[in-house]
Amino acid sequence: MEGRDSPPNDDPPPHPNPSPVSKNNNNDSTAANEPPLLPPPPPIKVHSETYIIQIPKEIIYRVPPPENAAIVEQFRTPVKKDRSHCKRIVWIIVALALIALVIGVTMAVLHHIFSPQVPSFSIDKVVLKTLKSSSHQRSNFGFEVTLKAKNPNERMDISYDTGDVLLLLKEHKFATGEMPELHQDEGGSSDVRIGLKGSSATLPKEIEKAKDHPVSLTLKMHVKVKFDAPILNIGSKDMDVVCTFKMNKLMGKSSKVQSQQCHSDFN
Repeated sequence: MEGRDSPPNDDPPPHPNPSPVSKNNNNDSTAANEPPLLPPPPPIKVHSETYIIQIPKEIIYRVPPPENAAIVEQFRTPVKKDRSHCKRIVWIIVALALIALVIGVTMAVLHHIFSPQVPSFSIDKVVLKTLKSSSHQRSNFGFEVTLKAKNPNERMDISYDTGDVLLLLKEHKFATGEMPELHQDEGGSSDVRIGLKGSSATLPKEIEKAKDHPVSLTLKMHVKVKFDAPILNIGSKDMDVVCTFKMNKLMGKSSKVQSQQCHSDFN
């Protein structure tokens, strides 16, 4: 047993423990290499001083100026501003449309109420007259025509200016005259006497025969009529009147209009 060799040990040899002296030496060397700590700097003293600056009153401004507040407010709520602006435009358009509608309806009603109606005429009497011969007269005969004029307008007066009057036989003029000035109240009627003078020196043969015989004649007038309304200024209108009529005879108290048809119209 004693003569046998012990089996080999595979464990590594133990590491020698460092001595405490070597640790202290390392610490001393590290401390020797570090720079020495500096003392903290002294506190900085801040001196507060107050300066007074005098500015003339003429150049004193508000900071910020009041315009900046309006600009900021405009950019802060741009959508609301645009909507309110659009609403204002819409209300203005609606108001103008309503005003135009009211004016249009009012004018239409007034035009309907005060729309001028053409006056009506009828022939009441036609008398042939023999004129005294004179050096100043080219004709020795004439006519006196009596018309009945009626104003159909219930809210307007009518004023007639002077106008031309013609008496024709088969579209041939043989006597001329002038419509006298006349004023008619609203809804009124008047008798108008018109004197006509012969266009030739002697009486035409057919008119000469018509002294005691029936004859068909035509009366034409061109007159300017002025309307007077209490509210509207209608102004004046040109009017043409054409009457075709038949007389039983042209002379004598028993002469009368047997039939007639008168038509008047504005130009």
